Amino acid sequence: QIQKDCCRLLLQSLVNEQNQDIRNKICDTIAEIARIIGIHEEWPELLSFIFNSSNSNDLAICSLRILTSVPESVNNQKGQDIAKFLNEFMINGNSKIKVSSIKAMYSIISVS
Repeated sequence: QIQKDCCRLLLQSLVNEQNQDIRNKICDTIAEIARIIGIHEEWPELLSFIFNSSNSNDLAICSLRILTSVPESVNNQKGQDIAKFLNEFMINGNSKIKVSSIKAMYSIISVS
């Protein structure tokens, strides 16, 4: 239960944080924890968070940063779904989001 509470708190902190440097550190921490505990078994909320972050540019960049760090997290997802998700950022995103999306694509392809 402590683990789940801490994971939930990290996601809340990420949503509420305004400082980009701190947000980046939270993203890096989330990615490391996801690597350790396994995103599918122990932290399924993280995938949901990643795929539902497109409403906010800041959260989109954060989600893409996490995805870039833990590309294996989407191995069980359909390739078309991932491509569609990343393509949305390429079409509708600002330049930072587009670059983040490209980095995520590269990371996902390199572990496939």
